[in-house]
Amino acid sequence: MPTLHLLGRVYMTREDQALSLSNKAAALLAYLSLEGRPHHREHLAELLWNHSGALRNLRVELTRLRQQQLALFPERQPMLALTCDTDFSRLQAAAPGLSERQLPGWLAQLRGLPLGGLDDLGSPAFQEWVTRQRLRLCERVEDLLAELQLRFAQRGQMQAVEQIRERAAQLDLHLPPLAAGGAATAPGSHFAFPAQEAELRRVLDRADRSPQVVSLSGPSGAKRALVEAAARGGDWRVLHLQVTAQPRLFQVTLVQQLAQALPALSEELLGTLERLQHHQSLDLIRLAQVLMQADTPLLLSLNLAQAEPWFADGLQFILSGRCPLTLVLTSGSADVLDDVRQQLGPIHLERMHRLSLPPVGAAGLLPVLAEQAQASGEETSADELHSRAARLSARTEGWPLYLRSLLGAQGDPTPSAAQTAEMASARLAELQHLSVPVRRGLSVLAQVHDRFDLPLVHELLGPLADEVLHVGAQRGVLVPAHLEEDVELPGLLTWVSDAEPHLAFASEITRAALAGRLTPAERHDLRRRLAALAWPAAPALAAHYAERAGLHDLAAQARAALGTPDPSAPRLPAAQPVAAPLGTAAPRREVRTPGGYRVALEHGRLEVLRRGRPGPTPRLRLRFGTVGAGPWSMTLRLDLYTHLLPGEAPGPYALGVGLGHEPQKVYAPAPLGAPVAAGLDPCLGLLPLGRWVQLGGQGGAGLLTLSTRATDLALTIGALSWNGQPFLPER
Repeated sequence: MPTLHLLGRVYMTREDQALSLSNKAAALLAYLSLEGRPHHREHLAELLWNHSGALRNLRVELTRLRQQQLALFPERQPMLALTCDTDFSRLQAAAPGLSERQLPGWLAQLRGLPLGGLDDLGSPAFQEWVTRQRLRLCERVEDLLAELQLRFAQRGQMQAVEQIRERAAQLDLHLPPLAAGGAATAPGSHFAFPAQEAELRRVLDRADRSPQVVSLSGPSGAKRALVEAAARGGDWRVLHLQVTAQPRLFQVTLVQQLAQALPALSEELLGTLERLQHHQSLDLIRLAQVLMQADTPLLLSLNLAQAEPWFADGLQFILSGRCPLTLVLTSGSADVLDDVRQQLGPIHLERMHRLSLPPVGAAGLLPVLAEQAQASGEETSADELHSRAARLSARTEGWPLYLRSLLGAQGDPTPSAAQTAEMASARLAELQHLSVPVRRGLSVLAQVHDRFDLPLVHELLGPLADEVLHVGAQRGVLVPAHLEEDVELPGLLTWVSDAEPHLAFASEITRAALAGRLTPAERHDLRRRLAALAWPAAPALAAHYAERAGLHDLAAQARAALGTPDPSAPRLPAAQPVAAPLGTAAPRREVRTPGGYRVALEHGRLEVLRRGRPGPTPRLRLRFGTVGAGPWSMTLRLDLYTHLLPGEAPGPYALGVGLGHEPQKVYAPAPLGAPVAAGLDPCLGLLPLGRWVQLGGQGGAGLLTLSTRATDLALTIGALSWNGQPFLPER
């Protein structure tokens, strides 16, 4: 089949050999190809020759084409039409699977401006047509290059992006700029993880020489998309499978999918089904022996509920082979991935890789929200977009699946009852591998709006207490939790003492989902018991439970015990509005404290987010290191601040600033209604919501510490310096 080349000087090839065509023949073929419909011979003759001998000249050109064995048009046909491959159609077809290695050859086909050599031919009408079609082809090439540069940027392959932009500049084509750091979000794909995608692609490159295993952890809803994106542009066949507790069922499913992906080996693969035996490890070894014959690189994404010994035995054999294979292991529990790694032992460490996806922060949401606002015609300021992004990230705990369910709404999306129930079901599905008694025990503990210790758990669960605590902690559902939490910057290091007797749910979304599994009567009875247990040691918590249980007398008694402290008046200098500080291209790094605070560094900014339980609130301290005396300055914004336990002492606040040996200055969006903790200055500074502001003053020397205590929080610090020393890393 001949190919018509339109990108540059027009010519035709057959089996990659250029054919001898006159300029008028090239013009005729280009016109019919791009028009895509039949035209009368008289029209074509007038367009290309525009004189009395036009029809004769057309017949001559058609004869010359037949002499080249190009049977493109039937003889004596009054209407002519042409359908054939073009270089542009081939470029379009190759673009979705293009790898960085193939890119130079692909770009080389863009030889120059489209329809070269046709400018001075034919009638004025034909020359106008050439001008219009050239502009149209240039726009289509620009769109194609823009899609490619975005795809390579999301993979972190910035050298490829530079090649694309350089070639576009040479052809005088115009491409849209990339977002900061070269990481943009493609239309229809909500969240990009360019650093992690680039790392996974490096692992895939190594798998050409020997099998590789990647432990991929992080929130659900983004891992599959990451695997697909990393494999895109190469020859990888991607299969996604769930490793079940029934090994034979898993093996049958695996063999059937492999047979579809590898037709040349399908007969041998399906033959292994007849030889499956009860020794499950041997089954996987037999499958691995067949896979070693494959030339097609395979990427198997396997989700595990538990670490099965038979599965690890099969991995041992696969890792010792020589075939282009990458296994990406995912699980709802990081402990499961660690267990598999331990079962594999110390061998093959050079082929074992860890990769973690962080939750989505405000910076990851901003491009998506901006794209939505533009598509809907909504006029939204940068401040409004940032506030919406920060609140969404906090409310969803950065969970991609939850975020996608809310992103279709206009304005500030609030989850509906149906969306809340849907996300609760999705989270509970991740806990299906737990036994029914353990899940029920966790649902009982989920009614506790505070940390809990072993005596309280025994009071609520009886003989089931020890098993629920053990399994919950082992699977990461429960974590040891302090009332005072510390994170060291810039390393994002946090810790909990082994002596801490209290536990809490690691995720408020998980706690709320489990709490809804009990009947209304069961929840009501537990609130009555918890109110009685909290009184009189914790009057604010007792009042909280009593009001929800309808115990009005106890609620009033507890409220009276709390008193009514006078609100603190603002005394510190007012925060000054400023422009948004410049960001960097630094990827997101995030740590989550047991108390639910998410502390992240991204794009040169510090982000503190929390979705908390409606109970006592832990205090978070951010420790930056020692500073000398001098002026200090901080650029920040507060987008979300709530507190759901009235009367709690010590009280909440949005931000504390100070040194280790002196009281911290305290800031909040409104006067405080409860005494602050020891070590905090009772003087108050007001922080407005939803805009960038600057704080500053003169400070002494010591350990620079920031702190906060809030149920729900979205706080972003864009710049921080003390005595001329900046404290937010650029990378």
